[in-house]
Amino acid sequence: MATQVCTSNEDCRANEYCFGRTEWYESQLPWNNNLTLPGCACNTFYAWTGQNCDTLSASSKVVVAISSLNCFLLLWCLFNLFVVFQQFRRRDKGIKLHAGMTTTMISIVAGIGLLGWNSLT
Repeated sequence: MATQVCTSNEDCRANEYCFGRTEWYESQLPWNNNLTLPGCACNTFYAWTGQNCDTLSASSKVVVAISSLNCFLLLWCLFNLFVVFQQFRRRDKGIKLHAGMTTTMISIVAGIGLLGWNSLT
């Protein structure tokens, strides 16, 4: 992997970060030790790896798997909350605010907000 000399992150390709004046970290950088700093390397904050910094690392794949499971469980909980909401509505012949109905409505709103937040991150 050839590195390109840089002075700021704008000098590097997409998904790369400019490492400069990091002698203490030089042995761990993904390029050969005979190259000098500063140089561009994969942006490890987002766990990019590979020749072109376009491959997800093992830790990224674990995060994607856990996030997918989280999304599935959240959708399942929202479905159950909607069922509870319908049962309260049928029992009370409309929407009447009491502790159970209020908790269910707030939980539905919070679940939708969490689902939106998780889909953005």
